[in-house]
Amino acid sequence: MNETAADHERQLAAPAGPLELIAVAHVNDLWLKGEGGQRAHLSAHTFSHVAASQLHFGKARFQGCALLSCELENSNFEEAELDHCDFSGTSLTEADFTGASMVDVDFARVWMPRACFIEAVLTRVSLKRATLDDSRFHDARGIECSFYGARLNNAHFHHSSFSASDFSSTELESAQFYDAGLLQCQVRNAEGARVNFTGAKLRSCEIVSSELPFARFHHADLTATQLVNSVLAEADFREANLSGARFGRTCFEKARFGGAKMFAADLRGADLTSARELTQEQLSQALTDTNTILPNGKPGPYIRFSGAEKPLFR
Repeated sequence: MNETAADHERQLAAPAGPLELIAVAHVNDLWLKGEGGQRAHLSAHTFSHVAASQLHFGKARFQGCALLSCELENSNFEEAELDHCDFSGTSLTEADFTGASMVDVDFARVWMPRACFIEAVLTRVSLKRATLDDSRFHDARGIECSFYGARLNNAHFHHSSFSASDFSSTELESAQFYDAGLLQCQVRNAEGARVNFTGAKLRSCEIVSSELPFARFHHADLTATQLVNSVLAEADFREANLSGARFGRTCFEKARFGGAKMFAADLRGADLTSARELTQEQLSQALTDTNTILPNGKPGPYIRFSGAEKPLFR
């Protein structure tokens, strides 16, 4: 009796061990190349401690699967569909998820430096405590994702957009969010120098108790964002929109504010010691109080024509 395509796909969906997983990747690769084979469709299967590299799962379907404590370096998941999958504890160094679609996927504690998520769509994806140093999320879109405790040193989020997502307790040394869009995201207890938010839109976000010295917010939009109890010494806010943002108990020592929009910016309790390029008009439009330390090192509130906008260099 001749085997139908549906029968063949069902067989591919029922691997029994590591060798079968590798075989499925091979058959999927042949299909991608137009050399026969079959699109991989793995459903409700669990694999653990599989060690392989350069597996080809481009455009494959993973539904309800678990790949636990596996080592799958340099593997390709380009344009794959991952639905309710668990990759926790797996090593995915330099894995390629370009254009992949992910819903309810768990990458907790995954080792995946230099991974690629360019143009991927992530819905409720967990990357908690994952190692994502030097990873790329260019043009990715995420909803309700969690990067809690992740390492994102030198990660690139150019032109990406994330909403209702958690970047708390992350390492962000030299992370790049150039022209990114963050809406209602949380960044609590994060740390890392030289984070670049140039041109980014951080609207209604919460950046709390974080240490981000030398951060760049040039031309960024922080409308209605809370940036409180944090360290942003020598940060760059030139030409940024800070209207309605809250900056209480945050250190802006030697930060730059040239051309920033500061209408109703809440600077009560902020430390502006030696902050540069602030004008009388900017400080007059902002909210200051007796707990504000003005650029000249003296407590507020700011009084127009007092000269307190002149920085105290030390």
